[in-house]
Amino acid sequence: MTGQGRGHAECGSGHCVAEIRSVNHRGLKVIVRGGERLAGIESRIEKRIRSRILRGTVTVQIQCNPNRDNPDDLFDVSLLEQLTTTLDKVAKSTGVNATIDLATLATHPEIAVRNGSTANATELADLAMQAVDLALDRFVVMRHQEAAHMTVALHDDVAEIRQRLSTITKLAPSVVHRHEERLRTKIEATLNRHDIESIDQIDVLREVQIFADRSDISEEITRLSGHLDMFVGILNGSPEVSSAQSRSRDALGRKLDFVVQEMFRETNTIGSKAGDGEIAAEVVEIKCASERIRELVQNLE
Repeated sequence: MTGQGRGHAECGSGHCVAEIRSVNHRGLKVIVRGGERLAGIESRIEKRIRSRILRGTVTVQIQCNPNRDNPDDLFDVSLLEQLTTTLDKVAKSTGVNATIDLATLATHPEIAVRNGSTANATELADLAMQAVDLALDRFVVMRHQEAAHMTVALHDDVAEIRQRLSTITKLAPSVVHRHEERLRTKIEATLNRHDIESIDQIDVLREVQIFADRSDISEEITRLSGHLDMFVGILNGSPEVSSAQSRSRDALGRKLDFVVQEMFRETNTIGSKAGDGEIAAEVVEIKCASERIRELVQNLE
C-alpha cells in the first residue's frame, strides 16, 4: 500500500523532521535515511516501523539539526583554522599559488556542523524518535483511509463473482442435456450416411453418463462459493479470523492472497470441465474480477 506521513519535534537543543513514504510491495522493506548523526539509532527506527507496518517498501527520511543561539557555534572555528593553516603550508611548500575559499570550506560537514556533546546527541536521537512516531501515526491514518476505499472495491468484485457463479449454477444442469442432443444429432447423421437404421440406445446413454461425470462442476461451485465466504469473513474480521490474528501478525492481505489463489484454481477447473460456451464466458468475467482482487490484496495490509 502507498502512504505518506510527516512529523516534527523540537526542544531547546534542536529540532527534527521525519517523513515516511511507502510504495506497494508484497513484503516489507524499510529504508532509513538519517545521515551520520542518526546512524546509531537507525535500527531502533526500523524496529519501530516494523512494529506497525507489515507490507510495502517504506522509506524514512529524517533531518535533525541542533539549535545554536550563538552565531560563533555555527562553525568549528578551531578546525577551520587548522585546515586553512595546513592548506597554506602545502601551497608554500609546493609552490602552487592557491586561493583558500572560506565559503567553500565552511560547507564541509565537519566544519559547518559540530557533533555536539553526548547529551545533545542523545536529545537529538530522542527528538528523532518523537518525529518518527508522529509521522508514523499520520502515515497509518492515511493507510487506513486507503484501505477503506480498497475494501469497498473488493466487496464489489466479490458481489460480481457471486452473481456470475449463480448464473453458472443455473446453466450447469443444461450442459449435459445439450451435449446429449448434439451427440444424438451426430449419431443420426452418421447412421444416415451409412444406411444403418439404429444403434443400441444403451451405448448412447453410457456416453452421455461419462460426459456428465466428467463435466460435473457442482463440487467446484460449492468450493468457490465457500472461498468467497471465507474471503469476506477475513475482510470483515469475523470472530474466527480475529482469533487467528491474535496468534499471528501475518498481514491481512497475505491471507486474502492465499484465498484468491484457491478461487482461481476452482474457476479454472470449472471452465475446463464444463466445456460450455456460455459457462466459459462467465468464467472469463470471474477471472477478470478475481485478477482485480488479487492486484488489490497483494498490497493490502
